[in-house]
Amino acid sequence: MTNQQKTFSTIETHCLREDVKLTPKRKKILDILYKSEAPLSAYEIADLYNHDEKKPMHAMSIYRILNLFLGINIIHKLASQNKYIFCSHITCDHNHVAQQFLICKKCKKVKEIELNPALINELNANIKKSGFQIDGPQLEIDCICEKCARDDIL
Repeated sequence: MTNQQKTFSTIETHCLREDVKLTPKRKKILDILYKSEAPLSAYEIADLYNHDEKKPMHAMSIYRILNLFLGINIIHKLASQNKYIFCSHITCDHNHVAQQFLICKKCKKVKEIELNPALINELNANIKKSGFQIDGPQLEIDCICEKCARDDIL
């Protein structure tokens, strides 16, 4: 079984548990996100979806599907870019406290990494001491990926 087959099998099981129907349109949108190396906006997803479909899908329909996927935690929205990415930890069998996304400022590649829960607890304590509270435990950090850093040196 390939990684993609394993991932989509996990998603199908997850959708059954969440009572979400995984229609062909929804599967195609997931496939677009799965294959993309960079985050995509709803309009970019619509363009890719409509490229070889006879019946086009409008961006508003894409937004509804993306919100459904966000609600069951199989994709993520990067707030800093208003774009979406596939959850790279969907096949993990443990719960993730917070997502951290490393975003290359040059090529826009995104890497999702797991944070140590102790770090999140410390961050949360420091935020509370400052008179604030975390609205969402997602962190996005601008970076330069290794490939772009190497290209800059050359």
